[in-house]
Amino acid sequence: MGITVGAGAADVLLGGGQGFLVQVRGTFDALAETALQEARTDLLALAPPGRPPRLTGPVPAPGGPVLRVALLEADDERLRSIPDLVAKRLHDAGVTDAVVHVIAPGGPLEALEQVPGAAILRIFPMPAGDAGVVPAGWLDAAVRWVAQDHAPHEPVALRLVGLEHPIAVERVGEVLAEARRCRAWCDVVHGDPDDRIRSASLTFGSTPHLALAAGGRSCTADDLAEAAVQLAELARELAADITYACVDVERTFEGVGTGLPTDGWSAAGGADPNVVASQLGDIRVPGVYGYQILGPGHLAVLGPGPQGGPALGEALPGGRAGVAVGAPVDWVPGSASRADAIEEGIELLRPLLVGADEVERIVQEHPADLGAAGGAGADPEIDAIELGPVPHVRRGLHLTLLELAAWLAGEPHSDAPACVSPVVATYARWLASAVDDEVRQTLKPLAARLIGTAAPGDAPAPGGRLSERDGERVWQATEWIVRVQAPAWLRAAGFDHAAERLETTRPRTIDADVLRAVDIMAEALLGASRRIDLALRTVAESRGDTVLVEEAAWEAWELASERSGWVAAAETAALGMPAALLYAADSRVVECVRDARRRGELDTGEHTVGDAAWAAALHAAARHALDHGLRAARRARSDVGLVPFDTALERARRAVADRSPEPEQVALALDAAEAAAVDRLVTVALQPETLAPGETAWDAALAAARQGPDGAVFAQVEALTRDAVAPEAWEAAMGAAREAVAAAMERSPDEVARAVVGALAKEVASAAARGVAVRAAAVADARGDGPDEVVAAARDAVAETAAVLQDAAIRFLEGLVGAEAQPSG
Repeated sequence: MGITVGAGAADVLLGGGQGFLVQVRGTFDALAETALQEARTDLLALAPPGRPPRLTGPVPAPGGPVLRVALLEADDERLRSIPDLVAKRLHDAGVTDAVVHVIAPGGPLEALEQVPGAAILRIFPMPAGDAGVVPAGWLDAAVRWVAQDHAPHEPVALRLVGLEHPIAVERVGEVLAEARRCRAWCDVVHGDPDDRIRSASLTFGSTPHLALAAGGRSCTADDLAEAAVQLAELARELAADITYACVDVERTFEGVGTGLPTDGWSAAGGADPNVVASQLGDIRVPGVYGYQILGPGHLAVLGPGPQGGPALGEALPGGRAGVAVGAPVDWVPGSASRADAIEEGIELLRPLLVGADEVERIVQEHPADLGAAGGAGADPEIDAIELGPVPHVRRGLHLTLLELAAWLAGEPHSDAPACVSPVVATYARWLASAVDDEVRQTLKPLAARLIGTAAPGDAPAPGGRLSERDGERVWQATEWIVRVQAPAWLRAAGFDHAAERLETTRPRTIDADVLRAVDIMAEALLGASRRIDLALRTVAESRGDTVLVEEAAWEAWELASERSGWVAAAETAALGMPAALLYAADSRVVECVRDARRRGELDTGEHTVGDAAWAAALHAAARHALDHGLRAARRARSDVGLVPFDTALERARRAVADRSPEPEQVALALDAAEAAAVDRLVTVALQPETLAPGETAWDAALAAARQGPDGAVFAQVEALTRDAVAPEAWEAAMGAAREAVAAAMERSPDEVARAVVGALAKEVASAAARGVAVRAAAVADARGDGPDEVVAAARDAVAETAAVLQDAAIRFLEGLVGAEAQPSG
């Protein structure tokens, strides 16, 4: 066949307009990319001196690699020579058969900008200009947004550097990844512009970012507001990697993937929003929008908020904050309240807004990012880096351990790099922030080893649960507290036998050892707590300062718990755990051992601290499963439902209350029915054989709610709800609830065991260490030492054990980033 030129090439080349695309088809893509890269040099040489054209690099595209050319000022003869130049480069690269196509940019997606009604989320990485990097993790969100609930072979429209081509849904992720790699702007659109569409747009150049949008001619104001809510939820999911994000509702899709509109704050005298996003996006906001995510740099400008939280909005992962202004419907163009919402946003965000005359001054004051800040520059000189305890606004020579890992991985500046497992990151972050500066610097070699711990196979499971590998890691952290931290503190307190027994348990791998460890720790915990009480009574009897002694012990433990790695392991062990379950186990253990009356009841009764913790955790897990089922029922979708499940349930409750001669008793009856359902789920967890053949845990819980003393009230509410939503919708809700409860119940044995073991291990370490500190502080107080000496005595008493454990904690981190972490000290 040879190397040929597609029909119509000359017409496109001489047509001017928006330039042209050169695509090579019919040959091995790698060779074609090499040839196009060489041809790019030839094309640059065609332009007059001082007026270079704009060219992309070769971009892999459906059909073959493509190169976009714009603003090429050349005479007709030179333009006509372009296919021959490309053909020569193909020949030089070893290509014998290929077709060189010259294509005019454009197609059906050119009409995208005129599509009315668009809710748009724009998310920005750290400003770095042409060197900016869009995190790879965002692409998964883009695929989910565009392709959700659609068949893998369903077509979507693609526009890649101006080349339009339909692709299958299953290829969207692949194409976006290639566009990201080549830094090529790209739009993927699903749906009918005359009806409803969803889009994802990758943009590079001076302000790299990702834009996700939904809208269309059929969308009402409520539809656009709902889409804005969904986009805000998506932004919160990605918050840890976001430098800045905003959700806006705009009149059309115009500029959806190229930049921010210049209305709102800009029209009121503010700076160009795209300039702000490009140069100052990590410390200022480009405008006011219905929802924004602020990064650490923005929050640093605002200063600390109440109780350590952000000064504005809700706290989000990675030290971010989500700020909502007004209601989503207020921001729909044409809304009577949009102007008021903009005014409210300007007032709320004023410290972060930039006036048109302020840009240059703030840019000059804002230090430049080191090494092409965004992660695209050269690797840092490790010896020049100083690790600090808290995150930094911008990349420089002062970094946290995780910020250094992000730099080495080529990711944007972040204390939560995507390449690091969230479990490993949690442990590393807490440990590195707690040790002193000298020890912290020794952790620098570990930064490179953190990279890749978030392997592709470690993606979170459905429902936001930890991946299987990370689930193993949190158990490793739990067991490390049991087999290293707790024994070390028990031995320091004189409980050598309990320490030796704990060190031989394997609660992560041997089921019987879970019960064994709980029994050992429950017994030791009561002994350690009694010793603290005895020491404090001795201080009181000698007319010493019991408040000073106790406070000195607590202060010594807080310092030792951080430096020893106890806090890092405790925070890590809690990841992936339902918050209510974790709180139930922890609070019940604390109540049992720190309350002398409650501890006395345990001493004289048949039950132990472990029994109390098991009971509390089981009930919390059962309630979590029930709530999980109810949430699933509420989220279940059915096209035939007369009213939403939530609405029907609330109306049913009100209706039953209105009919009752004692309305206040209805709420009490429903609470009692819920308690009966929880109790039944506890029984199912302990004795699954009590389920009837074919009966699910959800069905058993509902039956228990109906059959209790107040079951008639629950049955009435249930019947009214079922009638309101229609049979098909009811069955969809119940099916979703059954699956959700079954999944939660399947996880609960592991979660309950981890919660109980972790709660006891944490408290026994705390009680043993505080006992050591109390005794030392009491001796100092009895000698007549002053408050400073009493505090110092308590700290010194636990310092040696904390130092030994700190070395073990660092070794545990080294193991955690490897194939397998060993809990031995």
